[in-house]
Amino acid sequence: MKKAKEVKPEHIVAYISDVHFPSEDAKAYKKALKILSGVRPSRVVLGGDILDLDDVSSFAKKKVTHEKTLNDISYAHDKLVELRDTFPKAQLDFLPGNHENRLDKYIMHKAPELKGFLDLGTLLKCKALKIKMHKHNAIIRIGKLNYAHGDNWPGGWGMRNPASTIYDKCKDNIIFGHFHRISNHSSRTLRGKQQGAWGNGCLQRLDVEFNKYNNWQHGVSLVYYSSTGHFHVQQIRIHDGTNFYPSKIMEVQTV
Repeated sequence: MKKAKEVKPEHIVAYISDVHFPSEDAKAYKKALKILSGVRPSRVVLGGDILDLDDVSSFAKKKVTHEKTLNDISYAHDKLVELRDTFPKAQLDFLPGNHENRLDKYIMHKAPELKGFLDLGTLLKCKALKIKMHKHNAIIRIGKLNYAHGDNWPGGWGMRNPASTIYDKCKDNIIFGHFHRISNHSSRTLRGKQQGAWGNGCLQRLDVEFNKYNNWQHGVSLVYYSSTGHFHVQQIRIHDGTNFYPSKIMEVQTV
């Protein structure tokens, strides 16, 4: 067996989802950005539910204030500016989740004539920040891995392993958010092809009043690519203690 040698990844992608501005866990979010900035990914995928937009939700609310929604969008814009400043050279993709889709649904219900003239990408000034805003339920493929929010495939929050369930629905390599839980699943096809699914953690506060006894975990993911499009997913759990993540990718070749 040959000695292990360091491999310089052709491409590093950071996957961040379920921040739910302005209900993020400030400490976890700050720590996540510090970790990711140290790795310097060439591409950052915002995997949906970056904003919460609770005031335009169809769920029952104590009081609806449009001023709060505008303030929340302004706050999220400032955070996206911070994100762009943290990764000035990275390609940024925004995959809207079900929470971002709340605004489109609200407009269609309350003011359908504004559809196409008022959208979240415009309100967040994504074009000026060089952030590509995709459509809700969009799936992008980078190398041999698909990226999605996760609400593409309806499923119960009580599932034991979201990664296993999502893989059974899409039958391809995929990384997703939505469930706020860190999970993974590996599979081997009949023809010997290795595939898998990875569920990303969230960066939202865990002490939310509407779901006090949740089973959520803070986390982000890094995907290291080779020039062939093959990849390695590193799921990083964000917690109060020390966080460990690889600074090098090692490759071992057999004689």
